[in-house]
Amino acid sequence: MGCGSSKDGTADSPKKAASPRKSNAKAEQVEVDVSNSKTDSPERQRATPSPTNVSPRKEQQSPDYDASYAGTQSPHPESPKHEDVKGKAGKSKYEDKDETSFQEANDKGYKRRVRERLKTSTGGSDIQDLEKMIALFERSRLEDCGDLTRAKERLRYLKLKRDLRDSMRRRHVGVLNRTIADVQASPYAYQLRTQLEKAEKLRDHLKELNTYNHDILQMEQTTISELRSYQRPPSCVHDVMAATYMLLGHSEDRLTEWADIQCQMGKLGREGLVRQVETFDTNDVDDQTASRVQEILGYHDLDQVRAASNGAASFHVWSSQMVEKINKDKQREEDTRRQEEEKQSVASSKGRKKKG
Repeated sequence: MGCGSSKDGTADSPKKAASPRKSNAKAEQVEVDVSNSKTDSPERQRATPSPTNVSPRKEQQSPDYDASYAGTQSPHPESPKHEDVKGKAGKSKYEDKDETSFQEANDKGYKRRVRERLKTSTGGSDIQDLEKMIALFERSRLEDCGDLTRAKERLRYLKLKRDLRDSMRRRHVGVLNRTIADVQASPYAYQLRTQLEKAEKLRDHLKELNTYNHDILQMEQTTISELRSYQRPPSCVHDVMAATYMLLGHSEDRLTEWADIQCQMGKLGREGLVRQVETFDTNDVDDQTASRVQEILGYHDLDQVRAASNGAASFHVWSSQMVEKINKDKQREEDTRRQEEEKQSVASSKGRKKKG
């Protein structure tokens, strides 16, 4: 046998030449692994990563891992440094200290602004703005303190004032009656007395006009067609119809020929004769026109006109009533103006006596 060979003729392996200390360490490691495998539960074994799956140089990362967040994680909650900055709820102790007081101050400031805006709107005359602020005040559930009550009273006053103005523009007796009744039943009748007097005066004026217009408005179109069918009407018929159209705003120069009057009577709709009578207002007639119409109507009495045409007689009555109303209204205005002048003179004379 040569040098370095075993009894059976094979060479000695380096692994078999290992020292006894190394083989003893391996035996101890195997015993520890066996004991750990007996004591660990199956769950723990599944949770423990296998050494073969871990890279010796770089840890295995999750597919959802985002490198941009690396190094931005907050310190461990059990760290003493973290406890100095954050409280138990995860909020800064400075935020926790001032949060309640800040919310209370902010809430009070908002309520104060809502109340001030309501007061400003109450002092104005904008109905829509006041309605909006009242709704906001109620949604905010603020205490009244008299501000909401005053705002609602102001809103009712403004609405009544607006209704009076609108009803006067509409010039409808029924609408005026309802609005006047609402104002009289309210606590603002004295404050709105000027507008109320104007509305009552206009209502009475329109009622009187409607009374005079009744016969004309009930007139059938056949009656007007009968008048228009005249080729050479009696002078009384021509004069009555010319006076009627003069009251309605037409110039006398354009009514001298019967053909011109026939053309006017042939119009329908808004320009029709009955429609013009319905919308007529004596306040639109000047004194000169009223005097001229009265003069023309004086040429023929009612019986003469009725004998010629019943339709023309109806317009004679209407025109005469309109002229009479114009004169009556003018006289009433003069009396009112005279009374006011007398009151002012009496007041001024009393003032001079007191100074003397």
